[in-house]
Amino acid sequence: MSANPDSKITPAGDVPVRVLVLDDDAPVRDIVRSLLRDAGCTVETASGGHEGLQLLLRQDFDVAVVDLRMPDMGGAQFLYEARSIWPWLGIVIITGYAGDPAIDYARQVGVRHILEKPLNARSLRASVAAEAQTKRGTLAYSAAQSFDHIQAQLAVLSGRRLVYTRGYTLAEPGYPIANAETRFRTASVSKTVTAMQI
Repeated sequence: MSANPDSKITPAGDVPVRVLVLDDDAPVRDIVRSLLRDAGCTVETASGGHEGLQLLLRQDFDVAVVDLRMPDMGGAQFLYEARSIWPWLGIVIITGYAGDPAIDYARQVGVRHILEKPLNARSLRASVAAEAQTKRGTLAYSAAQSFDHIQAQLAVLSGRRLVYTRGYTLAEPGYPIANAETRFRTASVSKTVTAMQI
């Protein structure tokens, strides 16, 4: 990613950073979209949380720029819903209310970039670039891991309990195993996967 916040936000591989902007105030959406497009990002906008979730279901985004106060679904609720499905999604919060209690919630769930309105263009670009770099780095690391490890991460996110069998092949408890030899090895090396072990 480009380190200079005045320049283009350019990740490795020349794939533009994909940004979703959520704000119920149309002029703010337009300004943010313009600033990020000028920085080389692909930008979609939504006027509220429900519309934003629908866009997230249809498209892949690197970063969501989210206003905390929106009438249909506030930014905190959107953040909860989005992070429960896409934990790797980068989030930049924008707010006109510095004392909003939702800011504390955002920090608790790992949001690192909280910007106050009126927005500073350099801070916005730098925050989006940092979040996109983190998201793409996380996914690149995951892609480098074995398929079984990724399946384990997904299982933990979905709340299923899995056991390791034959080293790294995963099976749900009670899953039928192909042959007696495998069943014997499974009994000697099985352990429950917890979130701390992933």
